[in-house]
Amino acid sequence: MGIPAPELTAIYCRRSAKGDRQQVTVNRQKRLALDDCKKLGLIVQGSYVFIDNGASAWQRNRKRPGWDELIAACKRGEIKHIVCYHPDRLMRQPRDLEELLLISDEFGITLYGRVNARDLQNPDDRYALRIEIAHACRASDDASRRLRDKFQEKVEAGYYHGSRPYGYTTNGMKIIPAEAEIVREIFRRFIDGEGKGRIAADLNARGVPTVKGVGWTETTIRVILRSRHVAGINAYHGEEIGVGKWPAIITRTRWDFARELLTFRAAAARAEQAKRKAPRSYILRGLVMCGKCGTAMTGCSGTVYRCTRATRQNGTKCSRSMQAGPLEEFVQDAAIRLLENLVIGPARARTGAVEAAEKAIEDDERQLAELHDMWISKEIDTAEYRQDRRTIQARIRENQKKTIVRVKSPDAVADLIGPDAKTKWKALTDERKNSVLRFLFSAVIISDGKMVRFPNGVDYGRIEIEPNEIA
Repeated sequence: MGIPAPELTAIYCRRSAKGDRQQVTVNRQKRLALDDCKKLGLIVQGSYVFIDNGASAWQRNRKRPGWDELIAACKRGEIKHIVCYHPDRLMRQPRDLEELLLISDEFGITLYGRVNARDLQNPDDRYALRIEIAHACRASDDASRRLRDKFQEKVEAGYYHGSRPYGYTTNGMKIIPAEAEIVREIFRRFIDGEGKGRIAADLNARGVPTVKGVGWTETTIRVILRSRHVAGINAYHGEEIGVGKWPAIITRTRWDFARELLTFRAAAARAEQAKRKAPRSYILRGLVMCGKCGTAMTGCSGTVYRCTRATRQNGTKCSRSMQAGPLEEFVQDAAIRLLENLVIGPARARTGAVEAAEKAIEDDERQLAELHDMWISKEIDTAEYRQDRRTIQARIRENQKKTIVRVKSPDAVADLIGPDAKTKWKALTDERKNSVLRFLFSAVIISDGKMVRFPNGVDYGRIEIEPNEIA
């Protein structure tokens, strides 16, 4: 093999676990690799030395920044020779090798170890590497299995395995009295009804440290309350397997009660949150009309009915609104009184609003005729005539809607009619209430009114309810 150019050579060093003294340190791997480069006549720039210290190549989800940077440089065609202590330092998963072989197919890469060199484009070397990496992967699997078995045996024997739990020493087997008092305090305050956030805030204000020395939060309080360790419960992978050999800080009965409280309060909090997020039901939808411009008023912001022209910017903007709660109560009271006293008989006389609309239509039709005569006699031009005609015709259409007599059969509300209508009304869903209100009334018009003020600040004189004809 020829000697490569200096800029095309890289060194990779990795050590799986910082606490494993049997492994060669990354500093020693780097020195040995530099010695090998010197013997091979290779010169390596400092930016092409890639290191992963304490990063496993066997665990599939473990991040290896050094490996990722090396692969990126290879994909850019900057690396043709890689020097490492042994191929298993570089790779312990077949997929890593296959990724490197794929890149080598395009750029041609030679891998150097302490024993030999592997040309990644040579079929025999590729075959040998695949066997070596498969063997390394199997060795890692075996070591992992033995380690898991060791941990399981330890736990099944009643000993603790894991990070230091609050209230106990590092090995989890002895109580730290000061921390144990905090654990008891947390359980007592929580069971007495105090919230996790308030407990955490108080502990922070008192300067009480957590296991990691950071501030208390609702999450850390929840961890303490859910910890099986403080109740002396031995668990492995989330499953209880017996009683631990360490002393308990909290009795099992008290711990079980706290867990039940956690579940109950969490469910209540979720229900309350869902209730707050649920959209408000506007039971007068489709009924409320603006008395100023004749358009609909819709529910918005959860508190008011507002004219749909509120956002217009073309000169027709209307800001008329009314509080939803008082308006709905007023209309519902009117509906209940009507249902309590509803008598089925001949159709009632037309309302004053219908008669007023019919008169307005007559006036507008007369005005249309006069407008036409003015256009014929050339007193106004065609553009002015068309614009005024459109305005008058639109007014006529709106008034025609008000003259439609709605005659309805009482069968739809027969189950609500009578002296107990109020009681029955309370049991209705919002959908049924809206349906009944639309049956009883044709419109709820919000106008200027007489500005009669009530104690709650609502001017009920602005509300005009138009009933439907029921026969």
